[in-house]
Amino acid sequence: MSVKVPTIKELFSAGVHYGHQSNKWNPKMQKYIHTQNLGIHIIDLTQTEEALKKACEFLYEEASNGSQIIFVGTKKQASDIIKLEARRAESNFVSDRWIGGMLTNVTTIRSNIKKLNNLRSKMTSGEFESFTKKEKSLISKEIVKLETYYSGIETLTNPKVIVVVDPKKESTAMKEAKNLGLKVVALADTNTNPEGIDYLIPGNDDAIRSIDTIISTLASAVIAGRTAYNDRPKKIRTTEEMIEAEKKESKKEEKAEDSKTQTKSKSSKK
Repeated sequence: MSVKVPTIKELFSAGVHYGHQSNKWNPKMQKYIHTQNLGIHIIDLTQTEEALKKACEFLYEEASNGSQIIFVGTKKQASDIIKLEARRAESNFVSDRWIGGMLTNVTTIRSNIKKLNNLRSKMTSGEFESFTKKEKSLISKEIVKLETYYSGIETLTNPKVIVVVDPKKESTAMKEAKNLGLKVVALADTNTNPEGIDYLIPGNDDAIRSIDTIISTLASAVIAGRTAYNDRPKKIRTTEEMIEAEKKESKKEEKAEDSKTQTKSKSSKK
């Protein structure tokens, strides 16, 4: 994996070491805390650096195997970064609001995405030209609304990993991901419950520079993995494999033909 992970000095410069106020901490994050200063917990950046390396290695492996990865961060400080980096990594994302059921209520989500695509198509084809100005405005607003919620997951089919900024805020996304057995990579501050996070990166999840430093590094790992996946030569079937595949296909056709014959025979007897 050829991804440069920020040094401790670079993490420090980005403010990754700043935790929450000490009176708002979660005791389960104790092991990631170096000290406290003026009532603010200071995160141990040696652990952050190591955790970030492990998370990058994991994401590289997943991406190199073709796994779908979702980036999630809906808080104001994270939204634009998530959108930008996920698109750079050609990954799915949710940056404005996590709609309950995005992973578990697939039927409803696909229905809304289909509605979005239909409205876009009709708008482009000029089908709404005969509509009044007010009607066009309402349709445009509906498209914008649907794009806000679903444009980042239009190609989502079978995700394997979710990358989260502030798992405490994204509790619904976390719950759905764990229910489906997705692996979780998360940038988590000192007020977070670390349970259920497979690859926890302890760090400031409120500051833009901190979020950008971590998420851009993770996205680069995904990009490197995607490149490896795309560069990997496709498997070429041997002659024996081709013959075996033809035999299986022939057997399927024979079974289908026998089934048709039996059905016709039963019908003629009646």
